Amino acid sequence: MTESQTSLLRRFYSWLKFFSEMGAGIPVTPAAVEEFKKTLNRPPGQEAVTLSQAPSRAAPSRAAAILSGPGPAVSGPQDPLGALKKKIASCRSCSLAPGISSPLFGQGPLPSRIMIVGDGPTLVDSERGLPFQGEAGELLTKMLRAVNIERRQVFVTNAIKCRSARGIPPDRKNFHACRKHLLEQIGMASPEIILCLGDEAAAVCLDVDMPVKELRGKVHDLSECNTRVIVTHAPAFLLRLRGNIQKKYKLEAWKDLQMIEAICPQAASSRELRDG
Repeated sequence: MTESQTSLLRRFYSWLKFFSEMGAGIPVTPAAVEEFKKTLNRPPGQEAVTLSQAPSRAAPSRAAAILSGPGPAVSGPQDPLGALKKKIASCRSCSLAPGISSPLFGQGPLPSRIMIVGDGPTLVDSERGLPFQGEAGELLTKMLRAVNIERRQVFVTNAIKCRSARGIPPDRKNFHACRKHLLEQIGMASPEIILCLGDEAAAVCLDVDMPVKELRGKVHDLSECNTRVIVTHAPAFLLRLRGNIQKKYKLEAWKDLQMIEAICPQAASSRELRDG
């Protein structure tokens, strides 16, 4: 066994340990290790398809086609990404507008086969200018890796783009005022699946008034964007829990994330992840 294969085997043990911590209860058996070793000697040409190589279920939107086209982006109507960023930055559609922090557009590749939507930016997010930072961001990265997805492969954003500098919590009207921006982002990402993390993210994305506990465990159709949605618990919510209660909800989240593998098996098992 080569040095690189030994390194991969160590990572395999590490992943199994994390699965156990998440409450998945996956045993590290000799058979499981031997099965993994077989993948280390897979002949060339049989590797799993990466996110950028795999075909998308839905036809890319016109905006996505422009974004992925050759040449540098041009300011103006032919630069939909730049236009949307400016629109979000100048938005004053809700009562949070006076004294808001700089809006957070999102992070990650566009288009993207998998898109993640959180509730809203935290103080740490606003200070760093990126979504899902701090402990919640670290847990999100671990949750994705539990189903063989690297965070750098997905587009991450929030249902609401701003945070009140005065500490005023957003209400449902504030969240829904941002929905038009979220739908435009979905159009640009052209995702096969959207993962909503938290009550507000799910309510805004699906345009419903239902909590996570009633929406998780199933796949929802977002027909207006020709894609599907999975809902689960937000990392920040999981971090507030302790003991067996935390394990219970982490297990629920892990089961929900497994549905991504069922819908996008190639996206959730990429060569890029294995090669690290």
